[in-house]
Amino acid sequence: RSQQSLLHLAVGGLAYEKAAPEAHIRCIDQLLALQCDVNAVEANGHSVLQHYIADRHWQPENLQEKPMHLRAVRRLCEARADPDKRSEGSG
Repeated sequence: RSQQSLLHLAVGGLAYEKAAPEAHIRCIDQLLALQCDVNAVEANGHSVLQHYIADRHWQPENLQEKPMHLRAVRRLCEARADPDKRSEGSG
């Protein structure tokens, strides 16, 4: 089990572009509207935001330059994602 939240899975899908980016953004928006924990951490201690920008596709595909990906980061930040959030007991 990955112990990832639904938000972790939604941003991971966006990074992989498994479907149209707009579909992933709608999913992220719906999860945030349902008040899913934007600072949930997965088993390795990464928050949703950390998981997203640490994805192996982020740098090679220059996702930071794609509007839809910046929109996702903005949405997470607007929902008060903590870029320094770590799980208890992790580095």
